[in-house]
Amino acid sequence: MLLSASILAAAPALLAPQDTPPGLVLIDGGRSEVGNDRKVIEGMLESNPRAEGFIRALDAETPGHTVSVEDYYIGATEVTNEQYAEYIKATGEAPPYHWGAKATEEARVAFFQDRSNKGKTFDPAKWWEDNWQEHAWEIDPDDLLRPVIFINYQEAVNYCVWAGLRLPSEAEFQRAVRGKGKDFYPWGMEWMGNCCSTAEFKADNAVLLAGMFPDGATKNGIHDLAGNVWEWTSDPYSPYPGFKPGKYKVGKERLEPQPTWNADWRVAVGGSYQNDRIAARCTTRRGTDRYQRTSGIGFRAAASLVPGKDLCERLYEREVRNSRARSIGTEFNTSTVFAMDRWQAKATAFTGIQSAKLKRREHYSKYEVPSTYGVIERYEYLVFSPVAQIEEANVGTWKKGTVKNGPATLGFLATSEPISSPALAAGTYLVAFRAAGKPEAPKDDAEAEGDGAADKLVIRQDDDEGLPVWMAQIDPMEDNLLFFEAKSGELTASLPVRKAPEIVKSQGAGWRKDSEKVEIKDADGKRAFEQQPRLTLRAEVPHRLRGKVLAFELMTTVEPGLMDRAGWRGLK
Repeated sequence: MLLSASILAAAPALLAPQDTPPGLVLIDGGRSEVGNDRKVIEGMLESNPRAEGFIRALDAETPGHTVSVEDYYIGATEVTNEQYAEYIKATGEAPPYHWGAKATEEARVAFFQDRSNKGKTFDPAKWWEDNWQEHAWEIDPDDLLRPVIFINYQEAVNYCVWAGLRLPSEAEFQRAVRGKGKDFYPWGMEWMGNCCSTAEFKADNAVLLAGMFPDGATKNGIHDLAGNVWEWTSDPYSPYPGFKPGKYKVGKERLEPQPTWNADWRVAVGGSYQNDRIAARCTTRRGTDRYQRTSGIGFRAAASLVPGKDLCERLYEREVRNSRARSIGTEFNTSTVFAMDRWQAKATAFTGIQSAKLKRREHYSKYEVPSTYGVIERYEYLVFSPVAQIEEANVGTWKKGTVKNGPATLGFLATSEPISSPALAAGTYLVAFRAAGKPEAPKDDAEAEGDGAADKLVIRQDDDEGLPVWMAQIDPMEDNLLFFEAKSGELTASLPVRKAPEIVKSQGAGWRKDSEKVEIKDADGKRAFEQQPRLTLRAEVPHRLRGKVLAFELMTTVEPGLMDRAGWRGLK
């Protein structure tokens, strides 16, 4: 894959580490109005002659209702070409097809010069999808801060996972616009044409620079919540609770719209430069096929306040839920996360519009990059999410069960950084405990029922004695933490533990800098001791006894300097 020289040449200054995800803004949660009452829709039909053409979409906004929204972060702008390019460079995924415009145009010309293609059509998007790996792509410097477009739902999700973020929900999008009120637009209830890019802004029939309408921003500096591009949300296109098809009267005509619901679609919000102002209201719900890519669809990122929570939820769905190493009956609650994470970010490479051909050049000349804008280069993390609950009340019985019927899953560990002890590459691992004891072939599920034993692992690859083959990788007469790679289900590493998990009152959990006295050889080859740095996780697994947890410690060795990097959230 070839990269644009304009991208490679840019070397903006790194941004200082921060608790807030780079390029995002904190939103206070609370009780929030979502959707519209039917009377509001009726008023729109009376005052706007064009509203009747959108009646099915308008009816989908009902009934108005109140939901509770937790505090969250949301993008100060829609994700830009510049921001998305960092993801493409880091992962090697396919760039949007319009970034390959030069190669695509050359392919189109060659296609029609080939007489055998007479009467055939050339699909530039399909050609790019099939051939992008052999061709260069580039972003015009003028386009760095335009929202990235031609992005389908899954591509938006993938970017967010890479960046340690997520897509916002409908309720979060509306909260960002409305706050505690019921306004249609970030600036109020009434339309103002100088506040956003919609079809009314006729001079430029294209997506505009992010944040080009500062008068349309919210008080806390969130731009383009109305217009410019449609934005993916995480919500399926389903009716709101209590929805009933409406009946409306427009003059002498009676309308009974029936929205076409499809839970496999996703709701896009905000309208775009291609639509007029009725679509730019924050309550507009566009049911959109998850695979759709158009010049009018982009996305905005969001994030939860709890470090690692968004990442763990997505890793559970992608890697843990169907892992071969997941124990039978084991449930997870990814709202409980013990995480340390940080972002590496830089300032924009955009230095102003270069082309003299753009319309409304006087408007571009006044443009200022939003002060909250930032470009994520990398998201680093070590996270542990425990199982939902330990059911066995007696810790001794629980330990015996791990010997008799197989290791007990404690949770899953995910890391972007290699760990030297236990020896784990960056990845996702199910963590299980096996107490010291003479190995014996596990009973089948029917025999094991009711004896308080731990759930046994789904993955089974037994030796001649009926024991798991990974048993040969550990000392069975020691207490061990076992690390099973989530995708393959194979035992990757084990770690003998000095102190077995115990049932105690909660004392607080998380990652901390630590050290351990270890024996070494000095310069003369004599026995000596030194303190070596460690990274220790104290984890607490929920227990069925009120106020109790199953606590254990994981002491790791990581690369020198990792813990000293600035900006870690969740590291004590």
